[in-house]
This record gives sequence, C-alpha cells and structure tokens, in this order.
Amino acid sequence: MSVKKFLVHYSHYFFAIAASQLLGLISFPILTRVLSTEEYGVMGFIVTTMILLVALAKGGLSDGIIRY
Repeated sequence: MSVKKFLVHYSHYFFAIAASQLLGLISFPILTRVLSTEEYGVMGFIVTTMILLVALAKGGLSDGIIRY
C-alpha cells in the first residue's frame, strides 16, 4: 500500500472519529437542558445497557469467523 493511499484512509477514520466526538460535545448541553435529571439518568442507563449487550453479542464472533 502506498503512503498516499494510507494517508487517505487514515484521514477518513480520523474525520469520522472527530465528527463523532464533536457531535457528542454539541449534544451534551442540549440534552442536559431538555431532559430532567431522572430522564437523563434513564437515558444513561439505557445507553450503558445497550453497550454491554452489544459487547456480549459480538463477543468472539470475529474470532470464530476467522477460525472456521
């Protein structure tokens, strides 16, 4: 792979991560203003639960695909 091609691919990943973090930074004050303390806590609980469920669902799947 050439250096130029590598830098193009790297820039795509970099800007995607940067945009994701910027969106979180922008949405945080909006959500804290719109939602009550209880609603914000429920949203945080749901997000945390979803992250854990995705991690459990994906656990070892890529290794199994590569292995067999």
